[in-house]
Amino acid sequence: MIRFLIIFIFISAFNIVNAQVRINEKPLSFKQNIMLQTPVIRMSQIDLQPYLAEDALDKDDKDIPFRFGIPLDANYTLTNSGRWKQLPDGGRLWTLEIVSDGACSINLLYSKFKLPEGAKFFIYNKDRSTLHGAFTSKNNKKTGTFATAPTSGDECILEYYEPYAALGLGKISISRIVHGYKDVFFGEKSGYGGSGSCNINVNCPEGEDWQDEKRAVAMVITSGGHRLCSGALINNTERDLKQYFLTANHCLGGEESFIFMFNYESPQCENIEGPTWQTVQGADLRATNTATDFALLELIEPIPQSYNVYY
Repeated sequence: MIRFLIIFIFISAFNIVNAQVRINEKPLSFKQNIMLQTPVIRMSQIDLQPYLAEDALDKDDKDIPFRFGIPLDANYTLTNSGRWKQLPDGGRLWTLEIVSDGACSINLLYSKFKLPEGAKFFIYNKDRSTLHGAFTSKNNKKTGTFATAPTSGDECILEYYEPYAALGLGKISISRIVHGYKDVFFGEKSGYGGSGSCNINVNCPEGEDWQDEKRAVAMVITSGGHRLCSGALINNTERDLKQYFLTANHCLGGEESFIFMFNYESPQCENIEGPTWQTVQGADLRATNTATDFALLELIEPIPQSYNVYY
């Protein structure tokens, strides 16, 4: 019998019509070929051996989410880090580069994140193979926090544009930098091979009857941005497409910072990494039970129609 990562009941399938989570455009420095002198923050060298030893002890414990990164506390803001550059339109551009030597990926958590109208925030790696943004005021949340998905490699660049009408109104405070020491997102070294023989890629022939249901599943970056879980969208009896997400109780902790990555799958039966840009961020806990190890979340950001998700 084929076992899939999640077994659940689906009530119906719908597309969601909502605002985009991000604006699909290039950073201003790309479009205008602006020369930048970006300060670099280099994180301390990490000794991986203690983490690898812990991983070896935890590998058979299914109640511990898979760890891919090492969280590093930080306190970098628009005022104590980076560099501002005045622009001809009266606005200004802030940039900062973060380097964590040897990392396969870097992702960031923000203790303060509030963008004024017209402001745009991007994060990308130096070779521009990974680009997240533009994030705008539509990404502001009641918690005042935020998180961004991993960028490939051991360096990332933050770029924030603030228009003249909003000078000094933006708030960005980086509170955690996650050094990804396992490449589960990018490249040929992705962490495949840990699944059992019964775990079959959904795009293998055995998954032919699950092509609708797979669009409900998301990988979840959790536990302060350095562990992985999974879950699935599930409709309710009113069929009103409220963004309920079913996952496990042992995945909980810091739901407001969770990143939900939809449609991350090998495009064929062979193990090949999937797209990493179809994400939404943040959730509220609605119900949970330790004995049955279930948790029901409600996603905060509207899921873009282009993700073509399933309930």
